[in-house]
Amino acid sequence: KKDGKDEIKCFICAAKAQLRNMQKHVGKHILLALRRFQDRLVKAGHEVGIDPCGWCGRDGCKTQLSSTSLSVTSNCPFHYDKMIYSRAAILSTGNSSTNVPVLCPLC
Repeated sequence: KKDGKDEIKCFICAAKAQLRNMQKHVGKHILLALRRFQDRLVKAGHEVGIDPCGWCGRDGCKTQLSSTSLSVTSNCPFHYDKMIYSRAAILSTGNSSTNVPVLCPLC
């Protein structure tokens, strides 16, 4: 696993961000894709997935949220395991995206 301060490249646009901030960065791509707005940063052939992972924006990652402890597990290479769910889920000036896993009522 990578450290939160490690700089990684976004799979969608190739911009670099610290791992601990990638979730917010990818959240912007996901929001624009869901609203069908043109995202000028997206590289050709690297669009947001149909059922995008909140960590990397691609399809195929499996992320689970524990309903009892609100701990998050994921097989995504961009999963930031030190994320504090209760803080990340609150919208604020410093946190303009609440791109956090949600509990599935079917699971």
